[in-house]
Amino acid sequence: MTSPLVAPENDYSSLSELDSPVPALSVAVVIPVYNRVELLERTLAGLVAQSYPAELMSVVVADDGSDEDVAAALKPFRTDLSLELVRREHSGYGAGQARNLGAEHAEVEVVVFFDADCIPDREAVASHAVWHHQASNLVVIGSRHHTDTSGISGAAIAGGPDTLRMAAFGTKDPDRSQWTSDDFRATLHRRTASLRFGDEAFRSLVSSNFSVRRSDFLALGGFSEEFRRWGGEDTELGWRLWNHGLFFIDDPRAAIYHQTQLDLGASGWRDRER
Repeated sequence: MTSPLVAPENDYSSLSELDSPVPALSVAVVIPVYNRVELLERTLAGLVAQSYPAELMSVVVADDGSDEDVAAALKPFRTDLSLELVRREHSGYGAGQARNLGAEHAEVEVVVFFDADCIPDREAVASHAVWHHQASNLVVIGSRHHTDTSGISGAAIAGGPDTLRMAAFGTKDPDRSQWTSDDFRATLHRRTASLRFGDEAFRSLVSSNFSVRRSDFLALGGFSEEFRRWGGEDTELGWRLWNHGLFFIDDPRAAIYHQTQLDLGASGWRDRER
């Protein structure tokens, strides 16, 4: 049985991303979705290409009351993925509620959260899982890279796992500096030596790409369902996980590619909400 990590501050230096035990943990990828199934289809194609053993990985799509036909979008992927669709009625901003619903239905040891507009790198799930094999009290924070995927088909993503890396980095073998998130966390991670020191690690939790033991997530009640606007529920959950005694791991190799072509972030709404 994996033991909990014990160390000062958030110093996880005794663990290593290079330590690759034989995969044994069951992992579920939970994806909340509200319409925009065109983006979801590419995200699912990215999961088909994952290096983590298929027999240990399942996918739960949590539909937040979409008007579009999410079930139809899932059909082509049921041959290659262990897929479950759950649904709640839409009632305002419900991303946190949808994630909670997905985690409740995922009877596994580790849950990985990706957003429906974020395509995982081929090593994303394996990069998350390698840490959870080493300690039982971790939150793994992956990186996010804004990428226009409008010219990339789902077939290219599923069949050519280097396609996304070329689109985002211009190379199929990026160095560590390129893997760093191209968002506000780049400064945070630099200031805290990749979250190892200080008491700010919880601020790095962004729900589009992180993982945690399902037992810890459920014990704390998951995402707060009191939030009615974007963004705040991530930091609030991070704060509770931090106070629960979990260590936050910064692993930029656990990467996702945020599909920017249909994202409204360019209008500045994210900064206003934050």
